[in-house]
Amino acid sequence: MSKLTRFNRLGFFLIAGVTLITGFSANALQKNTSLVQQLQKTGKCVACDLSNANLANANLKGADLGRAVLSRANLKRVNLQRANLVLTAANEVNFEGADLSFSDLPQAILISANLKNASFKNANLKAVDLENANLENASLEGAVLERVNLAGANLTKANLQGAYLVGANLQGAKLKGANLKNANLRGAKMPDGKIHP
Repeated sequence: MSKLTRFNRLGFFLIAGVTLITGFSANALQKNTSLVQQLQKTGKCVACDLSNANLANANLKGADLGRAVLSRANLKRVNLQRANLVLTAANEVNFEGADLSFSDLPQAILISANLKNASFKNANLKAVDLENANLENASLEGAVLERVNLAGANLTKANLQGAYLVGANLQGAKLKGANLKNANLRGAKMPDGKIHP
């Protein structure tokens, strides 16, 4: 086989491979867009793959997103009040400024998530993993944070007034300017590692 023939065959396979990958990407994007449209129209997207979806500023109040995959989704300033949402791998989700008031998110995984200026007012965050999450200026007023993991989290200027933090792990958390008025910290591990009485 001549070098030219080999080169032509290699070129064919490279072009075919790129075309195949591009086709998959276009199909994934098209599928993603149609799922977002479905969610906005019906308020439901159960077990949907919304990876990389742009849901910024969307009004998804009361939406049913049970078992939805939201990896790397942009949920900045989204309204998810009273939404049905189970987060199992949300460390790359952007929730900055999102409204999750009254949401039920027990045992969600939000490691290193961006939750700056987000509202979790009266939300159920029992046993949620928020290790190293950015909760700067977030509202957690009246939230249930029992046994929540906030190790290394940034809670600067966060509002935790009346929050239920029994058994929470706050070791290494930044609490500068945080409002802890009437918060229940019984048995919580404080930033210095000491257990609150």
